[in-house]
Amino acid sequence: MTHIDSTFKIMHSIRKTIAFTLSRLSLEQINKVPHGQSNNIIWNAAHLISVQQLLVNRRSGAPYTEDKNITAPYKPGTFPDGDVDQEFVDYIKERLVKSSLKLEEDYKDGLFDNYEPFETRTEVKLADATDAINFLLFHEGVHLGYIMSYINLLK
Repeated sequence: MTHIDSTFKIMHSIRKTIAFTLSRLSLEQINKVPHGQSNNIIWNAAHLISVQQLLVNRRSGAPYTEDKNITAPYKPGTFPDGDVDQEFVDYIKERLVKSSLKLEEDYKDGLFDNYEPFETRTEVKLADATDAINFLLFHEGVHLGYIMSYINLLK
């Protein structure tokens, strides 16, 4: 197994874990912004889809695979704008898994070969799509941690 194959395997696992976690929470828990925090569980989940589109597809000149009405409200620097309904939660659970599988397929098909280098806010230099996808894995781990922390804060 190559390094990037391992990265995708871990990403798919994180995404499935988040989707499963969403299925075990109430809408109230998913929508609640814990005291002292600036976003909620569903924002963190949808944010992963948004950042994937922005960091890989957009920077490669590849078409978005997700609706921009979903990606825009959850991009970096945004905050929850009201509660979401169960239909939206179910949509995000599905897209978390399917979008990571599509990312892997598109990567292997060479869709991201024209990646425009980028430096993240944390000063990580991303030279190509492989770097970006590896960075996504770190980013997704951080947000999985936020989600688990928020669950504890809501108890």
